[in-house]
This record gives sequence, structure tokens and C-alpha cells, in this order.
Amino acid sequence: MPAAPRVPLEEAEPWHPPPDVARLRADPSFVADGALLYVHVPYCDFFCHYCPLYKTLAPDDYRPSEQARYVDALCKEIAAYARRVAPGRVFRAVYFGGGTPTSLPAPLFRRIMACIRDETNLASDAEITVEGIPTHFARTDCVAELVGLGVNRLSFGAQSFEPTVRKHLGRRDTAEECAAAIERARAAGIEHVNVDMMYGYPGQTLEMFERDVLAVKALGPDSVDFYYQMQIMGTPYRQMIAKARLGSSDAVIPLAGMRARLLDLCSDWLQVTAECFSRTSPVVPRIWSHTFGGESGAAEVIAVGPSSYGQVAGHYYFNHATLGPWQQAIEAGHLPLRGRLALGGRTLALRVLFGSILLGRIPARLAALFPRDLQRRIASWTEEGLLEAVESGHRLSRAGQERFQMLQCACVPPLQAFVMMRTYMMTFEEQRKLLFKDTDLLYARSVAAMVRGSGRTFGGLRGLAYRLLLRLPDRVLEQLVALVRRLVAGPAPDERITLNDRPRASLP
Repeated sequence: MPAAPRVPLEEAEPWHPPPDVARLRADPSFVADGALLYVHVPYCDFFCHYCPLYKTLAPDDYRPSEQARYVDALCKEIAAYARRVAPGRVFRAVYFGGGTPTSLPAPLFRRIMACIRDETNLASDAEITVEGIPTHFARTDCVAELVGLGVNRLSFGAQSFEPTVRKHLGRRDTAEECAAAIERARAAGIEHVNVDMMYGYPGQTLEMFERDVLAVKALGPDSVDFYYQMQIMGTPYRQMIAKARLGSSDAVIPLAGMRARLLDLCSDWLQVTAECFSRTSPVVPRIWSHTFGGESGAAEVIAVGPSSYGQVAGHYYFNHATLGPWQQAIEAGHLPLRGRLALGGRTLALRVLFGSILLGRIPARLAALFPRDLQRRIASWTEEGLLEAVESGHRLSRAGQERFQMLQCACVPPLQAFVMMRTYMMTFEEQRKLLFKDTDLLYARSVAAMVRGSGRTFGGLRGLAYRLLLRLPDRVLEQLVALVRRLVAGPAPDERITLNDRPRASLP
């Protein structure tokens, strides 16, 4: 991503959509989605072993004066986007992520909400979500404070209820606290509670997976997001796997098989995205309906806080990755941009297609704007039975639901696809077993076909490159990925994920 110019906060001007986004908005069927405000809170009570998301590790940053300094900068950034960069937007959703937003003391949280209400055009029915940990949400005073601020949706990660797995993941809360969190939220008047679960971790058996799915459904949340476990390089969890401390990869169930069992176990719930199942409502949470452009292709996510990234008027932007540089830029009177890219052509089409696959449907009016090779890809997926033609366009078939991550990987540039497959699709060892030993021919061919893409010559070269990448040690691949990131997006974050057991102040 090109480096962003220094933009003074007081002189920032509205960002105007590039031609391709303007064409999307000019389509007669275009319906404005409104905007979503994402707020990144970089504080945590403890650090989960698997989490790659930014949180500050410096003890001094948790002092009350420094947290107040963070909120001062955050409010200035919110005002700059609401007044100047994206004026006139109706904010239909606010999402507090992190980090652990409920680790922020209550008075500072109140200041942020007051700023949002004062500076933005917040819809009266706005979906306001706060992420947290069950330990916090299980406290009546914490949930009551959030309800008083207008929060109507809570989300927390349980990830697994298997004791050994929770220990490996670094989770400190208990299954009892998860249940108590849902109970407190209901009693306080929270409209919607979401729980995050993970699957596909080393050593997991189908019986363990089924126990987790049935256990989280029994808790009675309004929705559950099921994520395939991401083995992100640099995290303690990835390092534990590399040192073979978490069991043999031979026990890992192929992704499509796990997805198939998940769809069966959740057949009595409503599927609202490829990963989200709801007990109560078919409505897609706005955090997902706006990500990657949403169903309109031009939905906006105005993201504030360190390491956050958003999309405004067809411009994709990325903030400084760590608290210090982000804060210093704002205090110097500048937007804290690390990079900014005007979306257009193939980049916009791939981003919209990626998001459409997550939502489980590809609207015909969006597909009509795709380059011809992407339209051929949709036709090919339909012939293979991964998509089904419907009146409004296409939707994922049962087979497509089982393999939607593989379809998404086909929507990103080759190196990024390689990295996604190495860290996201399954374990490195499992991929090697499939691609080099052909222990599961059907699945191996699916993986290979996704890597190759369309075209024999270029696709064959890309497949060969991926096989070579699979043979690289983690350390070498980390250096390669870091080099590419520096070339396209500037310096990498200057803090690595480590363990830190010191307790933090929390709401309220």
C-alpha cells in the first residue's frame, strides 16, 4: 500500500470516491448501507496465546494518565473523520474491538461514547457492540454500565470448552463464567449476545469438536461465530505448534470435513454468514454486512485507533500499527495514516468478491461489474457445484459452504494466498501431507486447484511456487513475509506478542 501523505487534522478534506466506486454508487439498484465506526482499544487483562491482534505490551501504557492520553487522541481522530473526511455519514453501527475494550476504565469508556454521540450522526437504532471477556461480562456492574451507555450487543470468545485446549490457547476464564456472562447480559437488557468459537486446532478429534458445538449452543447465545483456528506466525501458539508441543498434526481433521459436520450440527439454527449461525435472527450483524464493502460493494467502515484499517469513499486505509506512532501523529495534528489506497478495477472487484463469499451470496449487479476472468471464475465454481444460481445472482451451495475459505483465498494476490493457506487453511504439515503424499486425493486436488487458479502456464508456476514455499522453514517464511509487508505497507509493528500476566484495570 502506498505511504500516506501527512494530512493535518484541521485541514482534512472529504475523500471522494474513485471512478469504479462512483460507478457502483451510480447504479440504479445501489442502496446506501450507512457507515460502521470501528474503535480499536489496545489494552488487555491477559494475552491469549493465539491472538495476533494489536495490544500494547508496555506497562507504562496502562497508567491512568496514559490511557486518558489514548482517549484524547481517539476523540480527535473520531471528530476528524466525522466532520471532515466523511461528513454527513449516518453511522448505523459502532464496534469496539481490540484488545479487550472492557479493560478500559469506565470513566474513559464514557468519554468515548459521549464523543461518538456528539461528533457523529449516530442512527437511533444503531447496533453498538462491545467485545470483552466473560470474566468482565459476568459482573453485573460491568454489563449495567454498558447498557447505560447504549450498548445493545456483546461479543466474547469462548473458543473451546476442552480444558487442555483452553490452557494451550491461554484462556483464563471458565465455562461457568461464559454461562454467567450470557445470563447477566439477558438480565440487564442486552439485545444480542455473540460467542466466538474456534476449531481445527492440532490434536482435535471429531468428538471434541462436536462437544464444543453442542456446549456453546446449550448456553443459548443469540449467535455464534465459528472460526477455523489461525496459526499466525509470531504468536506463542504458533511457536508451540512448531516445537511439536501440541500433539501430532495427523489428528487434524480436513477443513471441509469439519465444516460439513458443523453445518449438520447447526442445521436447526439460522446461518447468516459462512461463519455465523444465529438462534434468533436471520439479520447479518453489521460488523459483517459492512466489512469488505458489504452487499452494496461500497459500504464504509471508518476505523480509528492504532492498527485499525477501514474503507471510506472507496479508499482503503491503514493506521499506524502501534500506540506510540499513532498517538504522536494525532498529537502533532495529523491523521495517523500509515497507508492509503484508492480502490478500483481488479482490487475493488476482488475485495467485494471476498466479502460476498463470506456473506454466502454474490449479487448479480456486483458480478456484472467484475472483470471477465472473475466472471469466468464464478461460472466455473457454479459448474463445479460450489455456487448455485438464484434469481438475485449466486449463493454458496452446500459444497461451497464447506470450502468457502478456499474460495476466498482465490480472491487475494498470490503471495497473500500462499500465506493465508500456510497459516489459515490448515497446518503446514497437513498441507504437505495432502499435496505431496495424496492421502486424500479429492481434497488435495481442491487445494491444488485453488492455488493454481485459472490458466495453465501462470497457474502451474504459481502452484510450483506454493510447493516451494511449503518446504521453507517458518523462520525463513517469516522473513520473506516481513520483507514484502515493508515494501508494500511500511515498517512492521515494533512490538511482538509475548505473555504478560500482570492484571489490568477493567470496567467499571
